[in-house]
Amino acid sequence: MGKNAQVRLTETFKYLDKITAIPSSPYAKFKSAKKNDLAASKRVSLGGGSRGTSTTAEKLETQRRHALRGLLLCMDWAGGQSKIAQAKIDYDKVNESTIKKAIQSFFPITGKNAQDAVIEAKANKITIYGRNIDITNFYKFYREAVKGNKIKMSGACYESVCGWMYLAGITSLKWILDNGNQPRHALPVPWNWGPSITSLETAAQIPAGRIVRFLRDEAGLHYVISTGNGKCIGNHNTGEICEFWLDGYGPAPTRDGHTTEFSIAGYLATMQARNRNTKIPSLRSAPIVPKAPY
Repeated sequence: MGKNAQVRLTETFKYLDKITAIPSSPYAKFKSAKKNDLAASKRVSLGGGSRGTSTTAEKLETQRRHALRGLLLCMDWAGGQSKIAQAKIDYDKVNESTIKKAIQSFFPITGKNAQDAVIEAKANKITIYGRNIDITNFYKFYREAVKGNKIKMSGACYESVCGWMYLAGITSLKWILDNGNQPRHALPVPWNWGPSITSLETAAQIPAGRIVRFLRDEAGLHYVISTGNGKCIGNHNTGEICEFWLDGYGPAPTRDGHTTEFSIAGYLATMQARNRNTKIPSLRSAPIVPKAPY
């Protein structure tokens, strides 16, 4: 006989409560939203009735099913209800440990900070112009799958910065779905941005662990992560800036399709030298940890 909807939710959260790597605040929001969601409970049902626990194999399968229901419930919370049926197929027979890693990817990781994002940017696990994370495939992009090259995460400059934050554990898959696509020319709202800077000397002093937004004109916009010593890492770097890079600022960034480390002041100086408008190219920066890292 199968579980009723509330029992299924209660047992699922009893399992999820034990995953200590998930920060309490975002987990509490998730639990508050779903602990009595009987419609969601029915969507994450695996069918087949109850499982025995008399043998080791039965106990392992019971735990695996608890984990899978937990993952599906995370998907439901993130707006991926339409992909739950496919996820049941994709995660069929996948072991509990892997499913638990996928669950954790729907949340930040306790204790992660800006330096972890710098480390992930330098590890360069993001490619350019591949298939981006979206609602049709997001549940496959758990952190270990990307880091282990089982699936390729991709995007232009802004999406790469958001991806490095996610891989670092600062944010989550749900955050990526909500905030991971560049809002056209608008200033992204998740961060506490500092003032506009045109000074090359000030640009050279930006510390590690910040998101930097270069602004040239309506067509010239670029996002990077600062790495310290006046440098940054960026993906999908502007071809013209790479080609006409000014001497005296170290190696030029590489063109589209490559992630490279380069001088913040050098990028700003080259933008200013190539400026064709009355407004002087500038930059703004903000701590890479957003205002609401969920």
